[in-house]
Amino acid sequence: MRGRMETSILTALEAVLATIVLVAAVALLRRLFHRLHRQLNAWHGSDDVRAGVLLKAPRAAAMLRVLASLTRIALTLALLIGYTIFMFGLFPSTKPHAASLLGYTLSALRTSTRAIAVHLPDAGLLIGVLVVTYVLIKVARFVFSALGKETITVPGFFPDWAEPTYKIVRGLLIALAAVVLFHYLPGSNSPAFEGVSLFLGFLFSLDRPAPSRISWPASCSRTRGRFRSAIAC
Repeated sequence: MRGRMETSILTALEAVLATIVLVAAVALLRRLFHRLHRQLNAWHGSDDVRAGVLLKAPRAAAMLRVLASLTRIALTLALLIGYTIFMFGLFPSTKPHAASLLGYTLSALRTSTRAIAVHLPDAGLLIGVLVVTYVLIKVARFVFSALGKETITVPGFFPDWAEPTYKIVRGLLIALAAVVLFHYLPGSNSPAFEGVSLFLGFLFSLDRPAPSRISWPASCSRTRGRFRSAIAC
């Protein structure tokens, strides 16, 4: 009888100690990530990066904040799962459930690891295409912005054409990236995915208004040098 009481007391002490460790760990995570968010907000507020940089500090800070939040959630879930397994293992009536929960957790981790390993090459290709497309759009934006401001001049290309031409080039780059990435998305060959793609394409075609008339840029009415008599709009 005395041995059972001592065992119960030790079990209760272990449960209390595990709870204290869990609360302390969660509080420590909260404090660390709160400090990290404050540093990222300070970096966001003191941004002085010029417009020519591909990835500005505000956007980079926002991406890092999202990554930090996801990391905090993952660590908190890991602590809660470990605490639950430990608490179930303390009591004889719940010890089988602890083994089952541990088995489910390890099985989920193994399945996730295999899925990541299988799709890792495709994920790398997806990220690479997205990065290249993003860089090309930024380069196109820089070039056509310079053409619009006449920092760069091309014979026969008027500055008023810069913005619409940039929008056309950007649309073509995004469409090309979408065509390349489509076949590497998980489930892209399923009938449901193809049906959704057709439906989105149909909605996109409905959203485009029919051109009522052709509007020429204002620069088309300009006359320059020897082209005064040749250009008539």
